[in-house]
Amino acid sequence: MKFELDKRENLAIFKLKESRLDSSIAAQVKGEFVTLLSADDIQNLIVDMSEVTFSDSSGLSCLLVAHRICSNNGGLFGLVGCQPAVEKLIGISHLDRVIQMYDNMEDAVVDFEIQMEDFEEVAPPVDEDEEPEDDPTKDPYYDPDLDAFQGGKGVPTGGSKKRSKTDDDDDFLDEEADELPDDLLDGDDSFDDDFDDDDLTPRKRK
Repeated sequence: MKFELDKRENLAIFKLKESRLDSSIAAQVKGEFVTLLSADDIQNLIVDMSEVTFSDSSGLSCLLVAHRICSNNGGLFGLVGCQPAVEKLIGISHLDRVIQMYDNMEDAVVDFEIQMEDFEEVAPPVDEDEEPEDDPTKDPYYDPDLDAFQGGKGVPTGGSKKRSKTDDDDDFLDEEADELPDDLLDGDDSFDDDFDDDDLTPRKRK
């Protein structure tokens, strides 16, 4: 199995130098993808398919493996220059809905660089020299009530407290109660008249 590999910082360009991507080489191609994407410095992969004139399901499977690894690592995956027969198979399989496809390498590289820059701007910076806080009470999600319940061990909640359905129901009932007339909430003994004080037997209203 012949191929060319071009690494550019966090981007790798894999060009398959074979006319058929089928069961005869699919396992080897998949192994190359897994080895390449296991490296810490490679998260984005472009596969040049310009010389591949035929592919079967096993060939598509190895491409999907590479796409899945890139996605799980927060990277990008794309195909360039797919020939009509290969492009038709990808369309029939609906893989064109999940895999980015480009007509030429220049467009692919430019688009990948833009997407990678956008991702770097969104991703929060990581300060490797920052020491962890020893005092759990300094945790922004520290809950003193939970700490007291756990015996004062200083255990932070690890996140914001989620509202339960019960909390939402309580708020709803409070809002409904605020809208009720005062005479229904205070000094209304009509319910007590339905019961006998001696045997607590319900009485029918006349």
